[in-house]
Amino acid sequence: MVSRSRGSWGKLIPLKVIEIRDCLTPGAKIDKNIHPLKGMSVRILLVKPSPQLLVARRLQEGFLHLEPLELEMVAAGVPPEDEVVIQDLSFEKDPVLGFEKRVRQFGPQIVGFTGYSSQSGLVKGLASRAKKINREIVTVVGGTHATIIPADYAVNGEGIDIIVRGEGGTAFGEIVRRYKNKEPLHFGDAVLSSRQADFAEKAAGPPPEFPSGVEVEVRSPAES
Repeated sequence: MVSRSRGSWGKLIPLKVIEIRDCLTPGAKIDKNIHPLKGMSVRILLVKPSPQLLVARRLQEGFLHLEPLELEMVAAGVPPEDEVVIQDLSFEKDPVLGFEKRVRQFGPQIVGFTGYSSQSGLVKGLASRAKKINREIVTVVGGTHATIIPADYAVNGEGIDIIVRGEGGTAFGEIVRRYKNKEPLHFGDAVLSSRQADFAEKAAGPPPEFPSGVEVEVRSPAES
């Protein structure tokens, strides 16, 4: 288990706890009648793909296994009433089967992926598998590859709904808000859908600048 925190690099405010492994009720079933209504709690699965490069796997097996900090920061942007689970697929003996089991048991309405370029093929495959389990699932991908080469996720990436370029915490929170309000999930120049008319133009643009810590407003629950 890992503490979920909200804030900039310099100031972290602990929020609720999210579960990473073995947190699901055995035999749980997906609710096929999921409707995104304002005020309802949303189930969100955030996925860190397993490493694909041999050198990365060897480092991880030997001594270097980093916690999914990037997804913890994304989780911090989600409203506190929503349920977030982070799954690090490097802990799974079979990452694909482990992912499918988690989707079936947890029944997420939104699945978010991070990933480097070496993991893009795996991410595309996982997104497609999520859609086969429940076509109503909204799939979101971010990370380095999505930021630098977003158009690649539109190639054989039919299972991917939204591509996020740049900073993901604030963007993901807005995606969740729009999902609840049944609004279009893509917006601006950094949160894209391959189905939008100007996708190619926006995907070819330069990556967005990341906000500095000074630009991010941080409030504790008492101040909200």
